[in-house]
Amino acid sequence: MPVSNKLALSPADITKEKISTLFAERGVPADIASRYSDVVANCELHIYGVSTVSADEMRNTYNEAEDIIAKLNPLLKKKKR
Repeated sequence: MPVSNKLALSPADITKEKISTLFAERGVPADIASRYSDVVANCELHIYGVSTVSADEMRNTYNEAEDIIAKLNPLLKKKKR
């Protein structure tokens, strides 16, 4: 399930600032929030950038995202404080 669904955000409301604020409100540790932002930035760079991406880079980004999602899921299931 996308982070936007877990945070009850419409796609139009998704901004880096809004997600950072909601992560803080939900008690997401700063290192996980930072890693999330880094993965999103990395994906945006590869989507919109001119560089090519190796299979290893894609696999590393995927593995990092998978790890972050596993750590975010229990934190975002908690009720808002």
